[in-house]
Amino acid sequence: MKSRPKQLFRAAALIRQCLEQHRQENVAIMLPNRQWNDCARSLQMIVRATERGWHRAAARIRTDLAFQADYCRTCLQSFSTDLAQLGQAPKLPSEGDVYRELVALEAEFDEVECDFDAEELCITTPSVTLEGIEFGPFQIRLDWNRLGESQPYRVVALEPNPATSNDAVTHPHVSDETLCEGDGRRAIHAALVEGRLVDFFLLVWRLLETYAPGQAYVELREWHGRPCHDCGTITDEDDRYVCADCDLTFCCDCMSWCSRCDQSFCLGCIGNCDACGNSVCAGCRETCVACDATLCVDCVTDGRCPTCHDEQQEHESNETEPLPTGDDSVTTAAHIPLETDPSATNKGSCHV
Repeated sequence: MKSRPKQLFRAAALIRQCLEQHRQENVAIMLPNRQWNDCARSLQMIVRATERGWHRAAARIRTDLAFQADYCRTCLQSFSTDLAQLGQAPKLPSEGDVYRELVALEAEFDEVECDFDAEELCITTPSVTLEGIEFGPFQIRLDWNRLGESQPYRVVALEPNPATSNDAVTHPHVSDETLCEGDGRRAIHAALVEGRLVDFFLLVWRLLETYAPGQAYVELREWHGRPCHDCGTITDEDDRYVCADCDLTFCCDCMSWCSRCDQSFCLGCIGNCDACGNSVCAGCRETCVACDATLCVDCVTDGRCPTCHDEQQEHESNETEPLPTGDDSVTTAAHIPLETDPSATNKGSCHV
C-alpha cells in the first residue's frame, strides 16, 4: 500500500524529531538477564532429571544448555561493545534523508503503512516458512516515539501458528511480539539511531527468515510438542500421556499404570502396595487401620494388611482357647463326690 507524498513528509518530520530527542546517550543498554536465566533453568532441569534417573532427558537438556550458554556469551560481548560505544553521538539524518528512506521502503516492501494514530511505521513481510513449518506473514511495527529504547518495535504474526507449548511464541525467535535479535542486535540498533529505516526493516525481516538452533524460545523440533509437567521434556502427541487423576501432561518416563483399573497416572498420583508391590492409584488402594500401610484393595482383609490381619487372628484364637487343667492324675476338689451319712442329718438336731 503506497502512501501519498504528503503523508511521507509528515512521517519523516515526526521520525526526525524523535531521533533528535533520543540521541545515543539516552539509549538504554541491557544485560543479558533473560539468556542467563534460561541457562540457570536448564541447569536445574538437568540436576532434577539426573536425580530421578531420567538420563535421556538430561542428555537432551545438556545439548540445549550448550547452545544457550554460547548465546549468552555472545549477548554479553554485545553488551560490552555497546557499553564502550555509549556516549558517541551518531550521525543525525535530516528530514530529507528520512523522507528518502520512506520512499525506498515503499519500493522494497509491498505493504508499508504510516499509522499516525498509533504513531507507528509498519511493513508486512512475505510469508515465513522454516524447515517445513509455516508461520505466515509478519507485520513489523516501529514506534517512532520509542526510538531511544533498546527495542522500539513489535513483530506481530498476522496468521499465527504458535508453538503448542506456548501460545505467546509465534516464531522460534519471537515471544510476546518481541524478537530475540541475537547477533543482529548491534546492526539493528545502529540502523535505528542513524535513521536507516530500510536497513532496519530488512535486518528484522532477515532474522525472521532465519532459525538459530539453541537460541530459540521454542525449538522447531519441539514446535508441536508439549513439555512434561514433571521433568520438562518436550514430547510430541504420540509420546505424551495425560494423568487420569490430575489431567496434566507427562512423558512416558514420568507415568505409570494402575495394576487394578489399568489407567495411566503420573508418579505423583500413584503409589505401590506395601504388601504385593504392585502400582495402584488412589481409587484402588486403602490404608491398614492398624499400621497405616498403603495397600491395594486385593491385599486388604477386614481393613488390615496381611501381617496385621494374621496377628489379629492369632490374638483372637488365643482368647477363645480353654485354660490348661494341669496334671490329669490330680482330681480337683470341685470334682470329689461328697459321702452322705443318713445319721448325720440328725446330728445336732434338738429333740423335745
